[in-house]
Amino acid sequence: DGLEHELESEAVFLRIDVGDEVGQLVARRYGVRLTPTFIVFDDNGDVAYRKGGGFPDKEAIRLAVRTPD
Repeated sequence: DGLEHELESEAVFLRIDVGDEVGQLVARRYGVRLTPTFIVFDDNGDVAYRKGGGFPDKEAIRLAVRTPD
């Protein structure tokens, strides 16, 4: 939540419930096997950061969001 607040003007955050129908489709599309899974996409839609299970690397997420293409 803190990171979401910190980067709110630089990124869009989505929380997906992998227990519902749409969440299951998203999980399959991106190969989510563990929860939580954190995925950061760049402006081109490519994965800039990914971490499945456990806590995310907050500094890596900051860098992924703030690194220009």
